[in-house]
Amino acid sequence: MFDEYAHVISIKGDNAIVIGSKYLTPLEVILRKGTSTEPGEKLYIGKDRREKVYSIRRRVTHTELKNIDEEDFLSYLNKIVTENDSFFTDFINNSKPQSINRHQLQLLSNIGEKNLNKILTEREKKQFTCLDDVEKRTELNVKKSITNRIFVELTNPDEKVFLFVKKTSRT
Repeated sequence: MFDEYAHVISIKGDNAIVIGSKYLTPLEVILRKGTSTEPGEKLYIGKDRREKVYSIRRRVTHTELKNIDEEDFLSYLNKIVTENDSFFTDFINNSKPQSINRHQLQLLSNIGEKNLNKILTEREKKQFTCLDDVEKRTELNVKKSITNRIFVELTNPDEKVFLFVKKTSRT
């Protein structure tokens, strides 16, 4: 389960912090000599020859991600959410109660009981076709809610529930 592409979040010399486009894995990569990149750029990090990435150095910790400008970080995460629209739409269409008292969707920011009912009512009428469809029919900014949830999962060391980021040992 490895990402083939990642978005650059920050750059330090010949190294870059990237977030995998599909599995949202935060990594530090070593850039090839003579190449340049910029935050927000999508890079190939798969197993075949990489044009700009020499190697993947390591997984990045939540503490290191907290040092990245939050506004920029959220902007890059939003780009990943938009790029993976069908995955996140499927999540909304197939989400379930997590317990008797809480639904998975309620882990997203701004989704309380009232907004949960809006989503579930619209979903019962017809499955959502894309995130824009969810937003149009419910008048909720679900892209922002998903982006904020991913940010929490990546940066909060005390987070216990993971909807989108693969849970790992956190240091």
